[in-house]
Amino acid sequence: MKKEQLTLLAIFIWLIAGLWFVAKVADIGAGIRNPQPIDSVFIRQIDTLKQLEIRRHVLHDSVLVIKTKYDTIFKSIDAGGGFDTACGTTQRLVAMHRFIDSIAGE
Repeated sequence: MKKEQLTLLAIFIWLIAGLWFVAKVADIGAGIRNPQPIDSVFIRQIDTLKQLEIRRHVLHDSVLVIKTKYDTIFKSIDAGGGFDTACGTTQRLVAMHRFIDSIAGE
């Protein structure tokens, strides 16, 4: 090959490399101007954790309310002079109270 042909080949290679570089810079610039949102899977996981925490609080509060109600009923029955075991309602209330006590771990 002649020196002129080698020079033209080198210029052609530099020209191709320069065009490729400009295309990559333009692609990077477009990505900077329009950034991609954060991974939606990560956002969904955070939302799921928040929902689980809210549900845990609701369940905990519900258990406290139920326990307080049955403790009150149990104490009012007990304060009334003992249990009238002949009454079916009283038997059911005592059974419910014992069941809740067994769930609460008391």
